[in-house]
Parts: sequence; C-alpha cells; structure tokens
Amino acid sequence: MMSDTVLEIVAKEAVQMEGIRSYLGVVAGNPLLSPLNQALLYFQNPKSGLVCGRTAWEAMGREVRVNAVPVTLYVPEIVISGDGVRVDYKVVGVFGEEVTVDRGNGEGHESPGRVREDFSCSSGMTGDFDLVGRILETMGATTEMIEAEMLADRFSHGMYDRERKVFFLEKGSSRETQMRTVAELFVEDMARQRDVGDKVLMLAVKDAVLQRYGVEAEITNALYAGLDQYGIEEKVGVLVALGRLVMEVVQGIEGRCLSFDETAFVNGMFDTDDKDELVLRCMQGAGNAEDEMLSEELRRFGEMLLYMDGDCVKRLCRMREERRLFSYPAVRL
Repeated sequence: MMSDTVLEIVAKEAVQMEGIRSYLGVVAGNPLLSPLNQALLYFQNPKSGLVCGRTAWEAMGREVRVNAVPVTLYVPEIVISGDGVRVDYKVVGVFGEEVTVDRGNGEGHESPGRVREDFSCSSGMTGDFDLVGRILETMGATTEMIEAEMLADRFSHGMYDRERKVFFLEKGSSRETQMRTVAELFVEDMARQRDVGDKVLMLAVKDAVLQRYGVEAEITNALYAGLDQYGIEEKVGVLVALGRLVMEVVQGIEGRCLSFDETAFVNGMFDTDDKDELVLRCMQGAGNAEDEMLSEELRRFGEMLLYMDGDCVKRLCRMREERRLFSYPAVRL
C-alpha cells in the first residue's frame, strides 16, 4: 500500500540523529496533516513549516509568489455513485509560507516556523500565547507550587493529580520549566487515557508538542536512542501514532478543528445534512478503500459524525456550498 511504502522510506531516514529533530519539526508545524502527508512533506523538505494551498493562503491574507514550486501531498478524493462510495488519493500541490507574500504590501515574508495566535491550528505561536493557561482551561485544572522534595519523582519538576485536577509544580522553577512540565504532563495524561504505553512514542510526542510552542525540549538524545533499537515496522508504527496523537494534543490545546483529510471528506460528501446518510457514506468508503490508513481515517471520521451536533453538520454543508472550506484557517467544530 502507498502509505506503508512512503512511511517505510521516510522512517529509515527520519529516525537518524539529525533527521528525527527535523521530522518532529514538520509534525509540529503541520499537526493537521495525516501521518502519510507529514512523511511526504518531510521527504521533500525536511525543514518545512506550515504548508497549504493557494486559496488557503489567500484566505489568510497572503499570496503565493509567481513561479513558486509546490510540494506534493495526497488528499482523499471521494466518488459517490450508484455503486456506493469509493475513496482514493489524488495529488495536490501546496506551498510553504516562505514562498508567499503579504497581499497588503507585496513584500516578502520569512516563514516564522511557529504558530501565530491568529492562525487557527496553524504553524507556530507568538510569545504571547498562553500555553499553560490553555491547558488549564482545557482540563479545568489549577496549579500549585510545592517544594521539590514533595515531588514523587525527584527527576521531574512537577506532577498532575487527575482526581483533584491540580498541576503541582516545583517552587522556584523558571517559567520555561513550568511550561515544559505542564505540557509534558498534559501529553502524558492524554496518552494514559488512550492506553498509550510506548515510552519512545511518548518522547516523540512531547518533543513535537514542545517544538510547536517554542519550548526547549531536553529529550531528543533519549528519543533517538530508543528509536535506534526499533525495527522498521516499529518505526513506521511510531510515525503513524505520533502524527495522530500530536494532532489530538494540539486540538486539545487550540480547539477541535477539521484536519486536512477531514476537510477533503466534507468537501467530497457533504451535499446533504442528513447525518445518518453521511455516516453511512463514511463507512462505505472505509470498506471500499484499498489503502488501510485512508480506510481507518474515514472510519474515525464517521464515528465522530455520530456525535456531531446537527447544527455543526449544517454549517459545514453551508461552508462547502460557499467554497469556504480550506485546511487553513482551520474550521473549528
């Protein structure tokens, strides 16, 4: 299958000492891409930040330069006929911010490589982004400063009490350390709820999330050492799980929004607001898809639809009709 082939090729290169940091940077800048497209993007440009299409850049007030060379991604293509629903990939060209200019003044603009607050679920945050505040709001939690000797793990700078919804942080630790600690504990809590026990995967997710919010990571060497012990199938498994879990973590912090592939699913199927019909289409498409990863994504989307508010379905149908559905700015659900 195409997904497996691409991921195997990238896994052999990306998990080298220099490659893994770059790969995690690509994931950090593009958490809404599927693992397949994250791998494709890394393969073409290991230093890539946020990428999206011409129309999406225009929706954010930017314009792709003339003669700019695109990078290639695969977007799901839905075909609905009397024989049911079929889904496959089609090739699309996308562009990084480094080849765009501000439509207001026509001047070049260097890619920031970090998410900006005004880019919904996009590529980087300004220093004003309150990472700890967002996590506390998401979890309905508070923080409490305690002495270092009161921490269960003497090598950590904090711990999270899920029952009391309190992040206990080391008294006197720096703001940077507190941000890193809260982010790592948030990742650990989400992983625990999903029964993720792979320690190497956890290190990778933490590193990517910290890169996204401009927080210095201290775990790259340990991550490389762990990956170096894995066979190729295990490495591919880590890349797939990494992309999916980073997306969930980022959406937990920044808000649930349509991913790149989910946007394609909506554009391809939402010519009706009958939720039962849409769920049926998703399951039919998942059953007919030859690519296992694509089948799994469509099945997950169908399951999400079951719990989606009817008004949200109607809003997505309306946006599709008005051709206002792009990968970025991401559509919040």
